[in-house]
Amino acid sequence: MLIETQGRIRMPTYEFVAVDELQDMNPASYEVLKWLLDPSRESVEGSIAAEILGPKPVHFIGAGDFDQIIHGWAGSNIRFMKECFGAEWPSSSVVRLTLSSTYRHGPIMAKMVSALMGDGSDNERVRSGRSHKTEVRVERYTDHGAAAGKLVAALADFRKRGGRLDDTAIILRSPYQSILVENALFEAGLNWRIEGMESYLMRPEVLALRGIMAFALDDLTTIPGDDKFSRVISSLLLWQQFEWAPERLQGKYLKDAAKDPGLNFQHFLQGVLLRPRTIYDRRVARLSWERQSMEETALLERIQALNRSGQTAEAEELRRRSDYESSTVEETPEERRNRLRLDESVALIRGAAPDAPAHVLLEQVVATLDMKNKARLLFVDPAMARMVSQSLDGFVQSAKRRNCSLREFANWLKDVDIALRKARPMNTLLVCSVEAAKGQEFEAVLLPFLEAGVFPARDADPHEERNRFYVAVTRVCDELTLLVPEDEQRVSPYVKSLKVARSLREGAFSIAAVMTIEMLR
Repeated sequence: MLIETQGRIRMPTYEFVAVDELQDMNPASYEVLKWLLDPSRESVEGSIAAEILGPKPVHFIGAGDFDQIIHGWAGSNIRFMKECFGAEWPSSSVVRLTLSSTYRHGPIMAKMVSALMGDGSDNERVRSGRSHKTEVRVERYTDHGAAAGKLVAALADFRKRGGRLDDTAIILRSPYQSILVENALFEAGLNWRIEGMESYLMRPEVLALRGIMAFALDDLTTIPGDDKFSRVISSLLLWQQFEWAPERLQGKYLKDAAKDPGLNFQHFLQGVLLRPRTIYDRRVARLSWERQSMEETALLERIQALNRSGQTAEAEELRRRSDYESSTVEETPEERRNRLRLDESVALIRGAAPDAPAHVLLEQVVATLDMKNKARLLFVDPAMARMVSQSLDGFVQSAKRRNCSLREFANWLKDVDIALRKARPMNTLLVCSVEAAKGQEFEAVLLPFLEAGVFPARDADPHEERNRFYVAVTRVCDELTLLVPEDEQRVSPYVKSLKVARSLREGAFSIAAVMTIEMLR
């Protein structure tokens, strides 16, 4: 609107504008900010006062950190702060100040961050104005399952030393990593909340699998709550590639199916997902359930009216046309494949032995439904498709770690669901993405899975990945725990760039880090 009207949008004027996170500025937000800082723009008060007194000056203050640019996909670019910002104003009216000392964490952390983001010299890129030290602890793991166990042990030790969970964050590079973390927290009896991503139990690919499990086991109690049933249905429609209008997805039918699953949920499987789609199905997919019901009622009333008036031929023609639409299959080859694959998956579970391992059956279902390839079709962003694939693998591995039957696994997932719903907000730690952690700070931060190919992620922009790591490690105030592989070749290059051993030598040693100091030289 600003561009189309050349900035002449009638809005209030402001005498003072403050902006945080300037490094996230993109072309759109930059245009808006320029308009806000233009004292000559038209205002709702009219222009008489401006003509007499002249435009009021606009005062501005903003803060941003070049090293926190992690939203390149949204157009964020360092040039807005370095080149564009203030270029159109008189140089005498612009004062640029460098970021000064941090008071969040201590000198040891400042040395590490300087080493991470520096140019290889010993120049201090980051300075600390805080005398209290920040503890840095390094834990080694053999595999990701062991990493989750080390995470819980570190949390237990932190609490034992008087640490507060509600001021603690586990920061993850990718959402799929939360599967092992959430399971480990549940088994340890710890409460957690999620930011920047959904709990793995609520992700569409996992909900679709849980719905298939519930259908095949004929046990709908394994998915507690009406809201969860609705999400399961929507997820199954997504993965089966049903093209339903939003009004239909939010309609009364699905709500009723969720409220009375014993009556409606199996009908949804047989009557919608596994039934060949007809001409009628394709037409009403664009309508809400209520509108469909109104059309069906109107058709019956029309046929009855024609019969009463003696127009039986016309009534019969309407009935014949309706029957033809309802009985004539009109499926694309892909729709037919999806339907048959789902039928095969349900039959596969129902035909398995009661004690068949859950992970084996789930692997077969994922392969039968071709979910990983289908993710590339459903999600345009390759990174999202890759994350979905990793999530599916993580879900199967979760079942494998439990080493139980499918029914036992489904009931265990239900217990996790119930525990999450009953979790008390107090003494609850945060599990979040790097993006969600940005702008926050915590007494303690734990960073798991710090290995090459994971953080930094494969195929990701290395500059933004380093910035992400910078954001993650600088959220801490008092205690940072880094979880790295035992194999030195697999350790994240960012952890090596911190030069933990050197920084600890020059400061106060952390007891936990002394043991690994030689391994991280």
